[in-house]
Amino acid sequence: MKRFFLLSLVICAFAYPVLAQPVDKIVVSGEPPISMDVIKSHIKLMEFVLNARMTTAQKNRFLEDVKNECADMEKSAREDFLQAMDLIKKMAPMDETQKEAVRSVLLKDYEESAGEDETDPAAQLFLKLQESCGKNLAQNGSFTFAIQALEAFEEFVGFSQNPDSPQILTPEQKDLIFKVTSAAFSKFSVDVQETLAGFDRKWHLIKCAWAAAKDDMKGKWAETLKKTVNFESPDFKLNETTIGAVANPNLIKEMTTFAATLGESECGWVATSSVNIW
Repeated sequence: MKRFFLLSLVICAFAYPVLAQPVDKIVVSGEPPISMDVIKSHIKLMEFVLNARMTTAQKNRFLEDVKNECADMEKSAREDFLQAMDLIKKMAPMDETQKEAVRSVLLKDYEESAGEDETDPAAQLFLKLQESCGKNLAQNGSFTFAIQALEAFEEFVGFSQNPDSPQILTPEQKDLIFKVTSAAFSKFSVDVQETLAGFDRKWHLIKCAWAAAKDDMKGKWAETLKKTVNFESPDFKLNETTIGAVANPNLIKEMTTFAATLGESECGWVATSSVNIW
């Protein structure tokens, strides 16, 4: 992977001090070891370049790919892979113009690396994300509903059933959500369409809100969520009406607004998140 060597040409003009960070969990042993902070740094960079947010399932797949591909990686390649974390820290004080310069270099290099090296887990995941973000399932005016938003919404439906232990939907349930949202998107209210558009970014904020909220606030949210998704009820069915109710604009606005008070953003650059989520 050459992307971080190329980025050094962009960053060398900005000599920012980097503070020492606590030791975090090692996910791939060896020399040098690869930690969760490195994994999260690669995720943050991909999200930054694509102006999107990864789902939990996508992050899990990336983590497994890294474990598999990096186990036998040579030391020099590992050192290159680890540079993502340093890049994140150095970008923190940059202004928007400087960050856009980095974004441009990263975008080009991710695309080139994916074509040159099929074992590069970050570049390969980037291509999949790029496709998910760019393929719209439905559109009505300025509101678009892409595959990436759909996959995030599917996770949210499972979360709504039990926020503390989210349910993983069956392939049949996911397929039904796909068919209903794609066909009925333009029929939903404007508020619901706006909520579903770019839902991957809202899902990030919802997870941040849940992780940081106190028990009384969580209890109120969970009660509202349970009213919209209850797989245990024999009367509950995933259809246009229930899916529209799950995409509760008022509740989601409340949760995302709370996350914003913590310093989190849908797609903005937050070098050091105030909330630890996955």
